Amino acid sequence: MMFWGRKKLQDVQRVLALGQAKDKAEQALAAQTRFLASATHDLRQPAHAMAMLVGRLKQLPLDTQSRAVVGHLDASVHELGRMLDSLLDLTKLDAGSVQATLVATPLNEMLQRLQLAIAPSAQAKGLRLRIRSSPFWAMTDANLLERVVWNLAHNAVRYTDQGSIFIGCRRVGNASAVRIDVCDSGVGISAEHQKKIFQAYVQAPAATSAAPAANHGSRAASQGHGLGLHIVERMAQFLGAKVELQSAPGCGSRFSITLPLATPLLSSPTQAELLNSVSVSQSASMAGRKVLVVEDDPLACETLCDLLTSWGCRVISKASAEQAYAWLSQQGEDGTQHVEIIISDHDLGAGDSGIQLIAKIRAQTRPDFPAILVSGDTSEALKAQTHEAGIPLLYKPVKPAYLRTLLARVLKA
Repeated sequence: MMFWGRKKLQDVQRVLALGQAKDKAEQALAAQTRFLASATHDLRQPAHAMAMLVGRLKQLPLDTQSRAVVGHLDASVHELGRMLDSLLDLTKLDAGSVQATLVATPLNEMLQRLQLAIAPSAQAKGLRLRIRSSPFWAMTDANLLERVVWNLAHNAVRYTDQGSIFIGCRRVGNASAVRIDVCDSGVGISAEHQKKIFQAYVQAPAATSAAPAANHGSRAASQGHGLGLHIVERMAQFLGAKVELQSAPGCGSRFSITLPLATPLLSSPTQAELLNSVSVSQSASMAGRKVLVVEDDPLACETLCDLLTSWGCRVISKASAEQAYAWLSQQGEDGTQHVEIIISDHDLGAGDSGIQLIAKIRAQTRPDFPAILVSGDTSEALKAQTHEAGIPLLYKPVKPAYLRTLLARVLKA
């Protein structure tokens, strides 16, 4: 009897110890998640300023050697942003803070945003990019699905040295499901490595490349850290979907994700449809366009304003929401006579936000006053708020080509 009582006590102590260890581990993971979220947000500020500076450098008259250096710097800044995104995604997955809300979602909106995001990178590599519009709706989580397809599309551009990228949707499963395909004419992946590439920090070796030997060095240098497909697979699991791959060395690759079809819902035109209702070239003239920039970080403000000015814009900059309000009030009731579009940071200090600023300016002028929000905050909450408010959102570091395309489209719209 005494032995049984001692054993029972030991079992209880062991359970309590395991519970305490679990609590400590969860607290440590939560602290790590908060730290990494804060760190990636802070790191985006200088990375954003670097991206603006590189965009300005690319417009200057440079010799061949200097232009090559600027090109490598541009690729490095872009990769830094990618690494920050991947690090934050992985941290959220490990912390168990990712949740999927499956609702009827129009796929064409995602494809339109994808076109805007991927086109500059594909164009820079001389690749043909075709993203076919789709009438289909899927039962899915729009935010998670966009991250999955965006990662697949980015990889397609990264690992394709020449040829084309195709992204489209088709009905499958006796027309009860829709499959999203991301196809490329890149290096391809051998059957041996197809089983491993979804593991963290694993990549197919550059030796599988069918590209000319002269390109191997630059390609290997831009391969990243092998997190993209690992994150894709884990996010797809939250959607109740599986990522499928068809590929062979030298024959390109097709990554696919299949989702249940959903019945389209009646709704008013979305911001994505508004932005893509016209086709505007990145070379569209910005000369004389009046832009109000609101940014509390001096370096980020200076570099953005310098870039906009180099495009021919007439720029007014303010360091806070209060300064922006004061300046607009001095211009009279109709602010549209003095500014055509607002580009605002989200976190403006003193408890002010870019969303609040834009909402107040729209209330003073008109409900659809053109605006773009820029932020290092990649939370789903902010994304939902900007979507509801009809404000295009760009994450730092912003690619200048992407900013110019979006700026032209918003002003044209």
